[in-house]
Amino acid sequence: MLASIVGGWPARKGEFPWQVAIREDGKYHSCGGVLIDKCWVLTAAHCFEQYPNKTYSIVVGEMNSKVEEGTEQEFDILEVHVHENYTEDVADSNDYDIALLRLRTKNWRCARLTDHVRTACLPTSPNQFPDGYMCAISGWGNTNSDEFSPSTLMKARVPLLPHADCSRRYRKKMTPRMLCAGYLQTGGVDTCNGDSGGPLVCERDGRWTVWGITSFGFGCASPGFPGIYTRVTEFLPWINNIIGEIVQLP
Repeated sequence: MLASIVGGWPARKGEFPWQVAIREDGKYHSCGGVLIDKCWVLTAAHCFEQYPNKTYSIVVGEMNSKVEEGTEQEFDILEVHVHENYTEDVADSNDYDIALLRLRTKNWRCARLTDHVRTACLPTSPNQFPDGYMCAISGWGNTNSDEFSPSTLMKARVPLLPHADCSRRYRKKMTPRMLCAGYLQTGGVDTCNGDSGGPLVCERDGRWTVWGITSFGFGCASPGFPGIYTRVTEFLPWINNIIGEIVQLP
């Protein structure tokens, strides 16, 4: 299932300045993403299964999708790089569910950094955030599995969970390139339809790091089935190979 925020609440203006809205045909909300460089967005591969048959654009600085607030910057997409191992054979399992988008410049510039538009950091270590660490999810997706998407950016906090706990629930669908987060026993807080491709970010010492990319789940906030995210640390060499050396693992 495509992954809105269930059990969350509205974000404050500028609270998640790296959050990206991906629009289909320039107007319909399709997925989320995360700005990791002024010219590059990280998102989920499954958000672009219809590319290039459909056209997409990205918006940064968005808060309310139905109100122009003067903080938005919209860009066409110059390049779409879906991970080469994300094929029809693995699409059902959501393995390698990661893609990079290069923005088409306007007046020779990509995103202009402001109080409402910032980049999230990439990880520096595979052990940077331990199990149990509280992280944040955000998006414009559904607030439960039966509702329409909200117009305001929503947020929630979820703990990182041990890989083994999620492997027991999802069995063969869980791979080392995934991580899970949420409330295993009670559910109630999760990403849902429309949040796919958006960030799971973790903060330490004022530094916000994109630790996961919203990928899939069973239902929305269902007990026993936490949200599954693409594990960004597993793809740092791939990211750096495409956009240059942003970060190197020690």
